[in-house]
Amino acid sequence: MDKKICVVSMSVGKPASMTAVWINNELIMAERTSYPERRRDMELQLLRELREKEEKGFIVLVEEENSFITGRVGQRVRLRDPFMNGRPVLIEAMQIYKELERQKAIKLPRKESGKYILHQSIFDSG
Repeated sequence: MDKKICVVSMSVGKPASMTAVWINNELIMAERTSYPERRRDMELQLLRELREKEEKGFIVLVEEENSFITGRVGQRVRLRDPFMNGRPVLIEAMQIYKELERQKAIKLPRKESGKYILHQSIFDSG
């Protein structure tokens, strides 16, 4: 099933989002957006953009510890939370990423594609 996806990282590094599509069993990453670090400035811009994405049919996932954003828009994801099998979401996501990468089913943005490569050392620590 094809899907439009927007993920937002709030608790690791500078706030940023990435849009992607899951189409024909491939993950195609599209656009990365950075947000201001100052909470009030970020809030205004981010809420507007995420509401627009939901209206356009995107699944909006926000990685945050509290419900600052997800209390109003999107679904909260915490990487330490257990997945359906009890393992942390982060570990499951990394395993799926590795599998898709091996199968050449991930397409990265051409611009700055090196920024999106996850190195083996990240997987080894899981």
